[in-house]
Amino acid sequence: MKRKMFTPNYYLHPNPKNTSAKNILVFVHNQKSGGSTLKACIDNITKKLHLPAYKGIWSGAVTELIQSFNSKNVFQNKFYVSENTFGICDDFNEPLCSYFTLLRDPYERIVSSHEFCKTHLGDPLCTASDARVLNVSQWALHQGSYFFRQLMYNGAQICSQSTLNSKILPILKENGYQGNKKEHVPCWYVHKLLLDDKMTKEEKDILLDFILQHLQDWFAVVAITEEYDMSLKLLQTAFNLPFYDLCKGLRVESATMGVTDIKKKLAHYDLVKKLKSQLQQDSEVYNALYYDIKIYEKALEIFHLQKIAYFKRFE
Repeated sequence: MKRKMFTPNYYLHPNPKNTSAKNILVFVHNQKSGGSTLKACIDNITKKLHLPAYKGIWSGAVTELIQSFNSKNVFQNKFYVSENTFGICDDFNEPLCSYFTLLRDPYERIVSSHEFCKTHLGDPLCTASDARVLNVSQWALHQGSYFFRQLMYNGAQICSQSTLNSKILPILKENGYQGNKKEHVPCWYVHKLLLDDKMTKEEKDILLDFILQHLQDWFAVVAITEEYDMSLKLLQTAFNLPFYDLCKGLRVESATMGVTDIKKKLAHYDLVKKLKSQLQQDSEVYNALYYDIKIYEKALEIFHLQKIAYFKRFE
């Protein structure tokens, strides 16, 4: 849990470091929080500025990538992106490395994840169980506090074949695995099984306290899905890259959408609102999402402080 080689929060640190052209930027993608839109934004930036395309740290490549950091110390990309990225700054000696993330209300994120996985059965987010046969509350219990685990992620170990063979397959056999092929268990679910099997609630609470104390140190910018364009302004100023100029309004689609699409979008919003209310009344769901809820509450505090600092210094 002790991170190194990262730049602290640009807005809340007494001596902010505006990232130079040599700095590495690491996007910790919390699935179904608007990250795909932000990745499209990063893609726009790299093309506009003629930078290398972002490097996606997908499950199968985590071990290989970290080994390359350790052995070659070669950094060919400006951006590293995926849900598996937190912790990779530890392996950079130079240049400086900055994390940023985009977070969403955990209840809404679960609803979006459930809807997404009904039609994207092969996505790693979706393969550990079948969203078509689980209701949204069952899906919340299945995924649990996803971002909490991301902040403890050790891809080099979790995603290795030896971990799968020695530690996970026995657990799958004991509990009955409902997902796709056992030889392709997604890394996030492997991590979930290890935490649930090996850690007590008291130990998890200690880790949560540690995360809450360090969140604004670890992340140069904490962005919030519900304030997307403001988040882009914060990213643009902190990293001196045209996040807002190139990507503002990407999530505001109504201007170019047809009537049918707008109706579908409104129906989706109504569904999210209804299912969110249902989840909030379920104590088991609250316990499953508890760690992400607490992290999100802290993220909102940090975001508010970042906005205050931004308007004081730059507007």
